[in-house]
Amino acid sequence: MISLLALAYSTAYCDVSTKTLVDQLMVIRSHVSHLEQGLIDGLRSRKNTKKQVFKIQKLIQFQHLERELGKKRLVELEKTVAELESRKLFLQAKLTTHQKAIRRSLIAIEASSRGEGLAQLRSFHLPEEEKLEAPRRKILANLVDHDLREVEALRVDLVDSIQLESKIQDEKQQLTYLFQDLKEQEGVLELNHQLQVEILRKKQNDRVKQLENYRNLKSAEGQVEHLIQEFNARRELERNVEAERQASRSLGRGEFAQLKGRLPFPAQGGKVISHFGRFFDSKSGLYIFKKGIDISFPKKQTVHAISSGKVAYSGELLNYGRVVIVDHGDHFYSLYAHLGVITRKTNESLISGESIGLTSDLNTPLYFEIRSRNVAVNPLQWVFN
Repeated sequence: MISLLALAYSTAYCDVSTKTLVDQLMVIRSHVSHLEQGLIDGLRSRKNTKKQVFKIQKLIQFQHLERELGKKRLVELEKTVAELESRKLFLQAKLTTHQKAIRRSLIAIEASSRGEGLAQLRSFHLPEEEKLEAPRRKILANLVDHDLREVEALRVDLVDSIQLESKIQDEKQQLTYLFQDLKEQEGVLELNHQLQVEILRKKQNDRVKQLENYRNLKSAEGQVEHLIQEFNARRELERNVEAERQASRSLGRGEFAQLKGRLPFPAQGGKVISHFGRFFDSKSGLYIFKKGIDISFPKKQTVHAISSGKVAYSGELLNYGRVVIVDHGDHFYSLYAHLGVITRKTNESLISGESIGLTSDLNTPLYFEIRSRNVAVNPLQWVFN
């Protein structure tokens, strides 16, 4: 039976106005990226300073609009979540009511059957009132069938509501991530303002390099997010493969979240030398939000998977060097970057503690991230050393 309520909520979640709001956010993000690159290109070719100032002003306007639209979308999502929570309570109450009705009908049918058996012991001919019990039991059986169908429909409706709420929570986290990036953009705009002054002093080359380093850093982060999203899509297509189900048993049980604070360090004897959160990046000359931690290890130290999972990506990425990304199931991922050697390939399954590579023989610190639904979380709240 099709869940009409879940269909209605899905329609509300993806109505024309909502689609327009999401599309507007995507268009604005594209304009912002284009303007940022235009600023760098303009600086390299020494274009008119007034045009550069105009681009900065447009960029500021787009960022303000992006922030406002993001806040409106967040309010819409909060309202929908509240409605879904109320609906789930209503569905659960109806489910309980129908289950009680089924129980009462079954008890009545059992009582009627016992009465008929006693009558047969007394006489081969049922009394007149006993002859009425058979139609009554049939009516009760029909009521049980009807209530069972209603229970099944309510359960489908409840599952649809839960799945829809999960999708909304994903989008809320992505909006939170967007607001975080907008804070970083304030530093970029300030740097562009300084560049307009320094152009006249012929000192812009170093600043242009800082902007390029920043864009490279953000581009590399975007690659990681894109890889995780691509891996999720591939996993959806491979669900029917028996080997995949066997390799993912521990992932499906949500064991990773239960191990928060008790997960092992990626390698033995490491020392954290930079922490998760806001810090000053000397390469770009900006305060940025660091999404992981740097850990110093001895040369060629074995790096282990912190939990069972499947390799979502194994290879090289700009600014990350040699990288391994592991999917631990239930939308949790761990990332190990600046490796000296990689010993695992994409799509390989592994268990907790298995080797994924070696630290660099150049004493380059290991970069380590943990992500929940593609949003970076503080690794030190999850692992112990």
